[in-house]
Amino acid sequence: MGRHHASHWGEMDERTDAELIAAAADGDEDGFAALFRRHVRPVTGFAVRRASDADAVADIVSETFLIALRQAHRYRPETPTALPWLFGIARRVWIGHHRSRQRITRLIEKAAGQVPRFDEAETDAVDAAIDASRQRSHLEAALDLLSDAERDVRSEEHTSELQS
Repeated sequence: MGRHHASHWGEMDERTDAELIAAAADGDEDGFAALFRRHVRPVTGFAVRRASDADAVADIVSETFLIALRQAHRYRPETPTALPWLFGIARRVWIGHHRSRQRITRLIEKAAGQVPRFDEAETDAVDAAIDASRQRSHLEAALDLLSDAERDVRSEEHTSELQS
């Protein structure tokens, strides 16, 4: 890669990748943005060839550049372009995503064979809890219509029912 790269605004960024990464390591947001614009397409292409869907591609690309920013102080230029370094980061990110998806798939397959089964009494209890939950707002609205005296009487009746 040469030293002349169009930036987002159309002007040319004369800095090398090593200079941009060093600037990013020192907190220069423009340096990092220029590095991102310069290499986002090849890193995206790398992710597209490996990932299973658009969300995974976006995750790999964003994580790659986030790690690059966090590790910018460790960058050692071995070539005129930072692409090998970025591809190495992207590869490690992709491997992590791939392993995570495999673990999730195994867990889902394992869980699919372990569907909870309720006996008749448990099913009745779950149904009653669902019905009670659905009735709650109606009961609260009805209680709000009671006078304070009526509410006190109802509360006393409820307490005596619970004690019986």
